[in-house]
Amino acid sequence: MRINFEGIRDTESRAYLFAEVPSGAAVPDGKNDILRRNRSGLLDKIIDAHRPFLPQTGAVLNSNFIIITPTNNFFYGFSYNKDLIGWSQQIEKGARLLNVRTGRIVDEEYFLMSDGTRFRLSDCEFERYNFKFKDKDGKWKTHKERERIKKESLQTE
Repeated sequence: MRINFEGIRDTESRAYLFAEVPSGAAVPDGKNDILRRNRSGLLDKIIDAHRPFLPQTGAVLNSNFIIITPTNNFFYGFSYNKDLIGWSQQIEKGARLLNVRTGRIVDEEYFLMSDGTRFRLSDCEFERYNFKFKDKDGKWKTHKERERIKKESLQTE
């Protein structure tokens, strides 16, 4: 059984990764995030850890999507665009320097971590936060709290 991740699927100009938030660290939600304006978020620290700065163009964005492994490790999603090679190297080198595992979705079937650990996505749990929705009056609102996603809504044959 595969998991359909519409909206967080790699393309020619955008790639998605996940960074593990170490236990004891501020858990990202609508108030605490992996990217922050003051550069104090976990992903900011990973990006800033390696010098010289490798990407020539593009940016990193939070995807507000969480993968929780069967061993209860939390991986927070983000994407980067344009200079995919530069961003990939920058993030991988920074994560290694800070001893932070990263992970990626493989074939919509597996979650592969940087240390070689692999889980079936069907064995993982998923959450989201800071997502937009329309209220009963049709106005857009932001749901800041973390919310578990029902796996059935993501599964495909």
